[in-house]
Amino acid sequence: MVERNYVYINEINNADEVGEVLTYPDLTRREREVFDLALYDLSNKEIAEKLFIAETTVKKHMQNILKKIECSNREQLIEKYNKLLVSDQK
Repeated sequence: MVERNYVYINEINNADEVGEVLTYPDLTRREREVFDLALYDLSNKEIAEKLFIAETTVKKHMQNILKKIECSNREQLIEKYNKLLVSDQK
């Protein structure tokens, strides 16, 4: 399980305060929701259940997210996000 050492996007009152890097503005609202849950290391099935969508839809959103953020897998996505968070807090 991945430690929760990042900002959950839905907890942010003013996204501008966090910075463009951490909010990934190119993602759609639904992609951000899937992204947020993926950061909790949830499976596609678990994400689908939480968002009341099909697992295949989650897979498609994850493909889009990985492409937009230029990562090849979830582990790389989480690692990249956490590095950006740490560098933005300095």
